[in-house]
Amino acid sequence: MELRQLRYFLQVADQLHFGRAAERLRVAPSAVSQQVSRLERELGVPLLDRSHRTVRLTDAGERFRPLAQQVLDAETTAVAEMRALSGRQERLVRLGTSAGLGARVSELVHSCQRADPPITLQLNYSDVSTRLHQVRSGTLDAAVVRGDSRATDEFDFTHVWTDELLVALPSAHPLAGRRRIPFGELAGLPLRIAPAHHNPDLYQAVQQAAAVSGFEPVIAGEFGAALHEAFAELAIGPPSWTVFYASHADTLAIPGVAFRPVEVGKKARPLSLATFVVTDGNRRLSGVLADFLQRCRELGRRAEPRHAD
Repeated sequence: MELRQLRYFLQVADQLHFGRAAERLRVAPSAVSQQVSRLERELGVPLLDRSHRTVRLTDAGERFRPLAQQVLDAETTAVAEMRALSGRQERLVRLGTSAGLGARVSELVHSCQRADPPITLQLNYSDVSTRLHQVRSGTLDAAVVRGDSRATDEFDFTHVWTDELLVALPSAHPLAGRRRIPFGELAGLPLRIAPAHHNPDLYQAVQQAAAVSGFEPVIAGEFGAALHEAFAELAIGPPSWTVFYASHADTLAIPGVAFRPVEVGKKARPLSLATFVVTDGNRRLSGVLADFLQRCRELGRRAEPRHAD
């Protein structure tokens, strides 16, 4: 059994989808499937039920999931303690994040590498609910979250930057020829977006921008979590639009899809959403975590002219 197999299994268990798990792990879906299948053969039991359109955990998978997490947590602890004994104690931040942060993650990693002494980021890709649960349980030191609708007394939400949202629409559509799109001109196009219960902050931001612009969006359906399939549908299907973070769009080149900034309201403001680093509200910040938060804020200030609200 390899630690990689456990990491892959836990991502599939979180996402219940091989494609989404592969995107967060930044590997091919076939690699995830192969490693999980190999793990199942070594254990002698099926961990996942693949007989339906969606992946489900078997009873064995449900029981194995916390055990696999314990193994990975033990590995992190063991490495940190041995480095401390050797005089090379690592300044480590276990950070929950998502693939949607795009170039932001790379910028943050480089900033932490330049710290003296350097800060090592151990990245964990999962959905927002899982990230917050792991911060509360102590499995993660911090998590990056867009929007603060999930803020409670259990957590400290530290605003670190504001992310601009772009409109994604078929490149053949006339609006794609505009350098910037007044938000009100999208009124005639159906919107594809995750439902409010899945991503309340994003949903509310779009609805508020539409209200300011004098229209109510017609929801055409959910924008799929498997990005390449969803963008292919956007490019060749009936005309529609969605919103996408600029920091992620900068890392993509999607044939047939155009990403354009928008102007909202009379002041022609960009569409944006605040981003927070979430820490446990019941624990005192360590020195390395305080340093990490400061670097996040500095990164946000450098990017502020582009992502101003």
